[in-house]
Amino acid sequence: MADLHQEVYKGEDEATSPEGHEEKMIKLAEEAAKAPSEGMATDNVEISPKPLSLIDASLTSWIDRKPAKRRNEDKLKLKLHHINLSTNNVAGMDHFYRDVLGLKTETEGLPVLEKKKGYDGDVAFVSDGHIQTHLAQKDLQVGFRTGHIVNPLERGHIAYRTDDLAAFKAHLEEKGIAYSDWGETAVAGWQQIFFYDPDGNIIEVHEITR
Repeated sequence: MADLHQEVYKGEDEATSPEGHEEKMIKLAEEAAKAPSEGMATDNVEISPKPLSLIDASLTSWIDRKPAKRRNEDKLKLKLHHINLSTNNVAGMDHFYRDVLGLKTETEGLPVLEKKKGYDGDVAFVSDGHIQTHLAQKDLQVGFRTGHIVNPLERGHIAYRTDDLAAFKAHLEEKGIAYSDWGETAVAGWQQIFFYDPDGNIIEVHEITR
C-alpha cells in the first residue's frame, strides 16, 4: 500500500516543479479524506483510510520542504517603484517627458522630501500610470553634507520597494555587497538604502515605514 510521500516523491529524476508536487499532495489528501473505511484506489495509487490528522501532518511536512532559496526569494521580492534622473534642468526635463513621451504629472504617493536634512533640490514627478520618474536637481555635495558614501543625486538611480528592508539588508550582507543606509535622511517615512551594481549604477531599495 503506497504512502502519500512515496507517491509524491517517486521518480525524483522526473522534471516536476515544487508547485506540481504541492498541488498533487493537496489532491491526494482530499481524495483520502473521502475514502471509505476499507480504503480506495485512485490513479494507480492505493490510499489507506489514514486519520485526517496524519494526512494533514503529511501535507504540512511537504509544504515545509519548500526550498529555503525559494522562501527567501518570496520574502525579498522587490517591486520597481521609480527611476530617478539627476539633471541641472528640471523644468526642461519635465517638459520633455510630458510633451514628447506623454507622461502625466504625478500627484499621488509622492515622497515627502526632508529638505532640512541635506537634499533641498527641486524635483518634478511624472508617471506612465504605473512607474514614477523623478526628475531631480543634480547635487554633487549631498553625500558630503549628509555623511553618506553613495550619492544618489549625482547620476540618478533606479528604485525598488520592499516590505522588509531589514531582511533585504541582511541579504546584501550575506552576498558581501556594501550599501549606504540613508534611513529617513532624504524622505520622511521612507527607510532607504543605496548601493552599486557591478557597472556602478546606483540602486535604491526602500520600505515605507509610516
